[in-house]
Amino acid sequence: MSTAPRKPAGSPLPGRHARRRERTRTQLVDAARTLFARQGIDNTRINEITEEADVGFGSFYNHFAAKQDLFDAAMDEVLEEHGAMLDELTAGIDDPAEVFTMSIRITARFPRSHPELAQILSRSGARYLTAPDGLAAAADALRASRRDLQARWRAAISAPAGYRQMP
Repeated sequence: MSTAPRKPAGSPLPGRHARRRERTRTQLVDAARTLFARQGIDNTRINEITEEADVGFGSFYNHFAAKQDLFDAAMDEVLEEHGAMLDELTAGIDDPAEVFTMSIRITARFPRSHPELAQILSRSGARYLTAPDGLAAAADALRASRRDLQARWRAAISAPAGYRQMP
C-alpha cells in the first residue's frame, strides 16, 4: 500500500519533473540577478550564470534561448517585486497624487534599501520607465485621475443651482 500523498481533487500538484524544472529556472534567474547586478549583462557569460546557479551549462538552453531572454525574465521579476513593494507600502493611501509621490520617494530610496535590485533596474535603462507597470503607467493613471476629477468638478459647477452636487 502506497503512503504517497494523494492529489486533492481539483488542485493538481505539479509533477517531480515540473518542480525540478521550475527550481532550475529559479536558480538561473537568481544567479543572473546576482551577476547582472555585480557586472552587468554584457560582462556576464552564460557559463558564469550556470556555475553560479550550480546547474549544467545545457540547462540554460532548456529555459532560455539567449542571455537577453534571461535578462528579460530577471527584469520582469525585479519589476514585479518593486511593484508589489510599492503596492504594499501605499495600500492605505486613497489619493492618487499621494500614492505617486510616495512611490517616487520609495523608488528614490531604492538603491540603499535594495542595492541588488536597484543595480539591475539602473542597468535596464528606459525599459523601467516604459514598462506597462512602470513609472510612466503610474503617471498616466495619475493624469487620467486628475482629468476625471476636473471633468466631474466642471460638471458640478456648471449644473443649475438646484442640481449642484458632485457626481
